Amino acid sequence: MCSMKVDYGSELVSMILRLPLLTSLNLSGILRDHGNDLVSCVAYAVKGLSYLTSLDLSANGLLGTISLFEPALLMNTNLKCLSFEDNEIGIPEGKVLAGSLMALSSLEVLDVSSNGLCNEAASAVLDALQHSASSLRSLCLRDVGIDGRTKGLYLSPLNRFSALQELDLGTNMLGDKGAAALGRALHGVTSLTSLGLARNFIHGRGLQTFRSAFRRMPKLRRLDLTGNIVYGADGRELGRYLAKALESCHSLQELYLGMNWLGFAGLEPLITEKRTFFLRWLGRARTNTGPLARLKSLRVLRLEENRIGSGAMKLLGNAHGMLIQLHELDLHGNSTDGDAMAVPLSSAVCLTSLRISRNEVGGGGAHALAKPIGEMTNLRTLNFAECKLPPDGVCALATALQNLSAIRDLSMKGNYFLLKDVIPPLLGMRALVKLETNGDNEFSMMLPGLPREVVRRDNLSLVEYIRKRMQIRTYTSWVNNLLLQRNLKMQDIFKGMANKRSLMELVDVAFSGEARVEMSDDRQESAIEFLRMKGIDPALTDLEALKERSMGSTLGLLWAIIRKSQVDRVLWKGVRGPVALMKWCRDAVEGYDKVHIRDFTRSWQDGLGFCAVVHRHRPDLVDFKALASWDPSRRLIFVFHATHTKLAVPRLLDPDDLLSPAPDARSVMLYLSRLWHVFVGRDSDVGISPAQALANLAEEKFDQDLLEDAMDLAEEAVEKDSGSVDARIIRARARYALVGYHHDARSREDIVQVLEITIRRLEDYPMSVPLRWARAEALRLRGDNIGAIVAATKVLKIEPRNVRALNTRAKASHMMGELHGTLSDLDLLMEVDPRNVHAHVLRAAVCLHRGEHTNAITESTRVLKLRPRHAQALLIRAKANLDRGDFTQALADAEEAIKNIPGYIEALVTRAEVHRERGDGD
Repeated sequence: MCSMKVDYGSELVSMILRLPLLTSLNLSGILRDHGNDLVSCVAYAVKGLSYLTSLDLSANGLLGTISLFEPALLMNTNLKCLSFEDNEIGIPEGKVLAGSLMALSSLEVLDVSSNGLCNEAASAVLDALQHSASSLRSLCLRDVGIDGRTKGLYLSPLNRFSALQELDLGTNMLGDKGAAALGRALHGVTSLTSLGLARNFIHGRGLQTFRSAFRRMPKLRRLDLTGNIVYGADGRELGRYLAKALESCHSLQELYLGMNWLGFAGLEPLITEKRTFFLRWLGRARTNTGPLARLKSLRVLRLEENRIGSGAMKLLGNAHGMLIQLHELDLHGNSTDGDAMAVPLSSAVCLTSLRISRNEVGGGGAHALAKPIGEMTNLRTLNFAECKLPPDGVCALATALQNLSAIRDLSMKGNYFLLKDVIPPLLGMRALVKLETNGDNEFSMMLPGLPREVVRRDNLSLVEYIRKRMQIRTYTSWVNNLLLQRNLKMQDIFKGMANKRSLMELVDVAFSGEARVEMSDDRQESAIEFLRMKGIDPALTDLEALKERSMGSTLGLLWAIIRKSQVDRVLWKGVRGPVALMKWCRDAVEGYDKVHIRDFTRSWQDGLGFCAVVHRHRPDLVDFKALASWDPSRRLIFVFHATHTKLAVPRLLDPDDLLSPAPDARSVMLYLSRLWHVFVGRDSDVGISPAQALANLAEEKFDQDLLEDAMDLAEEAVEKDSGSVDARIIRARARYALVGYHHDARSREDIVQVLEITIRRLEDYPMSVPLRWARAEALRLRGDNIGAIVAATKVLKIEPRNVRALNTRAKASHMMGELHGTLSDLDLLMEVDPRNVHAHVLRAAVCLHRGEHTNAITESTRVLKLRPRHAQALLIRAKANLDRGDFTQALADAEEAIKNIPGYIEALVTRAEVHRERGDGD
């Protein structure tokens, strides 16, 4: 381990002691309020880190305890980065720190900002740093209380820091005297690239010495003079002396002059330059070649709150050579009209960030600004908040912005407009991720069903806004489709999720009746406990957040319910969940022209993906070639209507939402999972009746070889709905597995009922895959294997990879002795679902039938690894071992099968055969 950030206190010392090779340690804010004992122990532990090169002790309140770290600093001479920022260090502690710094000859970065060093301790620190003068690259003395007294003589050691690149002396009280001393001290620092002098009360004269200093700094890239205005003065003098200083800054890239009240008088010497000609009668002439105008390398210019009126703004427009290279421009708070501001902006075509907030732009000014801003193709950030723009002005700017594909951050709050008027042009900004709007905009209109109080009205991401709107619409449709079974409806999902009855009913229906538990007096508590039992994150089941109608909690919980109850049930090629859904979609659209599925968002916007999926499984519903020539909106409307009317798939998606710049992936997954349940799974997996829920549970028990439990659940389902095909099929299959069809009247009754019901319902739904499969399975159970093969083949013509139809046809073929056909179906079945237990059991039975006892034992053993109590696998292995003469293993397997299913006739017969072969007389 070479670095570590610590954010705890109890095991801190022991952890540090166990890491002797640590090179970077961040203790920022950790030692505050922990007492001197812990500080002493940590200091002792740090002393042993001989490889330490970076130490951060900022924000720890080390007043009076900094001396404890003196031995550690004296021992760790390899330190290159050291931070003591915001530690309440005074003059005595500063001198102690200075004594420790003398040993750090290779120090490169030092930060002691936000402390009370004052001149005396700062002088000691600078003197101590002379030992590392050749290596020090960055020094931060921001807000340490130094001033211009003693003419700044304490700054003279800076002259020796030949490698210094970054120096920050901001938020001090240097004044003109201190600035002059600093300028003299920096004459020898030729490598400086960044200089921070913000908020130092530098009136202007103090910059006189910087003219010659800057001449010796060819690498200076950044200069910060923000907030140096002296109360009662204007920026004339600062601008005049700054202009002289900037004459030597030929490589400056970032210039910060905000909050200096430059005005016209201060800006004029920066933009223009006076020149005296020899002919006296010509007097003095002005040219547009001031030092600021000549800075062709400048990329960032900040002039916020400088009282730059209309005249000064037009004057700024004369610096065309500088403006055309700018990437970032800040004109905030200058009370300038839009017509004057359009003059410099017409030249700044390469801007990536523009801030013109709190100016008197007005309606006419907005139209004047629309043209130059619309030509800034690289613009990423724009802020025109509080510019007193009328609705038509905001719309003009928004319309100009709709073709700017790079814009990501937009602020328009504090103007007079309605969100519905500007959203249409903003939707074309595909890169927009942050949008600031007014607090009184019509969010409820744009986000139907979303209460105003749960919307964060500022810092609203437009992309998130679009996705949330789509989520709310889709989730509301999905919820109401489920609750239709209980004659309930949620007009507002945020209120509904906070309602006890609605939440319990939704959970019960979504999870196929599994939540049918003894409810407590608080149904909401019962639903929440059930969801937590299902493995849903407890953070999403916060009752208080639901009662407060939190958007994040409500939508997050709804997605968790959808994921667990529907999306995670999707199974394809051995995987489940979204990955399986993506694989199924890609397989379904394979071979279709112009259909490429890469994600759950933009790949589906043209509607061709939905058409291909439906056409693959139901070619009678859509004509793909004809639809390919339609426009996307019409195509989406048609395919959603077809799936709703012909397949009873709810209309969960709105074409307008899909065609938006940022469609929601979760909503698309929800709809596609419904299609999977219709085409591959059960068409009534979601939004089902109580009887169907019991039938589904019975089938799960049957798959787990819990036959008696499956029969009990199926019995209950039939009692609730005598016409339940699935329940009767499961009951018949379970009884057939236990006692055989010809020995049970109840099974014969179920099979007859299933055949009658399916014949009647297929008249209304002739292409229903579940009904056709139920008929094929009923025929197989009745012993009509030829009819079962014909019926299953019809299902497979509609869905060639239907798991249940393949299983039924394979079993019927096996009963007829058609082993080749059986194996062909099993191969395809195991390709679709490699872990299908029924396929492995049937393959073992085929091997036993062909006399391949070793293969039969191998296949049955593979099943028992997946399902250790599977009675049929035990029976097949027992028969194979019996044929091989391994009576001991055969008897053990038969006994185990009988133990798992008491009264299992075939297992009893096998056990009797084993005893007879052994001569036990049983």
